[in-house]
Amino acid sequence: MRVLTLTKRMIEDGSAYKDWADPQGTGTIGGAYQELLFSFCDEEDPVSLVAMTDDGPVGQVNFLKGLLHLEDSTIPVFWAAGLSVKPDHRNTGAGMLLLAKSRSIKPAVGVVSVSQQAVPLYIKLGWRLFTLPRYVFPVKPSTYFLRKFGVSLVARCIGFVADSISRAYRRTVIYLSDRRARRYRIALANEIALEEEDKFNSYTRRPYRTHRSTQWVNRIMSEGPMQNSRRLFLVYGDDEELAGYFIVTTALRRGVAGGKYGDLRVASIRDWVAFRTSDLTDDDLLLFGLRELLRAECDVAEICVPESESASILRGRGMIRMGEQHFFIRFNSPIENDAPGIDEPENWWFRPGDGDAFLL
Repeated sequence: MRVLTLTKRMIEDGSAYKDWADPQGTGTIGGAYQELLFSFCDEEDPVSLVAMTDDGPVGQVNFLKGLLHLEDSTIPVFWAAGLSVKPDHRNTGAGMLLLAKSRSIKPAVGVVSVSQQAVPLYIKLGWRLFTLPRYVFPVKPSTYFLRKFGVSLVARCIGFVADSISRAYRRTVIYLSDRRARRYRIALANEIALEEEDKFNSYTRRPYRTHRSTQWVNRIMSEGPMQNSRRLFLVYGDDEELAGYFIVTTALRRGVAGGKYGDLRVASIRDWVAFRTSDLTDDDLLLFGLRELLRAECDVAEICVPESESASILRGRGMIRMGEQHFFIRFNSPIENDAPGIDEPENWWFRPGDGDAFLL
């Protein structure tokens, strides 16, 4: 078995393998996400690694190009996405071979939302682990009761009562958030105006962070097969200056927690940035975002946040700590020598929508 590195140019000019029957039937490298993958990368950038046997492709992993800011320098990072292996080759080491081959991609490779089962594998292969604690709120508890106990009279009665309590509590949380939002103007938008770019120059003082810009936000909002599930909210201060933004998504998650909860429609805050922290804080943005989650048509509201004081505010609003979102980064160049503290989570700035997580 061997692994081929396919670039954007190779796929566009037809010199790469284009078709193979993976379990999801995507049919082409990148599948429905190919246009989005291509929009972020240059001609010679890797778009996919494909595991090959004499009979053809048996597995692949795609890459979404991003940027990492390391103190005074900026480097590319290639976020791994859509790792898949044909069912009859899942015990052949194809997946391990694909991950091992990613060491050839320089200078850095990352992956977001790794499953709990795969975490030990990434650690064994030398990837650095960062986590964001996950907080959830059951918007429609009846969904869980009906799937857990079947469509019985008792389950329906319990579900009705639980939904009523959830509805009353959501109204209270929304009311409290409305009061906090009175000093701001929050507007639903399709993009951030390009003239606001200078506000991103100081969005965080942490030495290591993932890239944000007007171009990044606008591209995320306009491209990819799930763009219609993303909503961008711009927050303006009393002076009508842009003070920050947040992005909310709603998506169907299949087989949540290994199938324990079945398929659930999950509303999440995927990204947020406060530009004027003296006027608008992360806490404010998260509460405004939570208000939108509780208004959404969903089964569960979810927020993944860095370890911070914001977590206590979310708990105070009735959210429950349930697991975490896993980030992994592997540097395939000797960057660490010039980057003190790069292994310390408190030196990093992440958001749950980084990498390919907007594709979830």
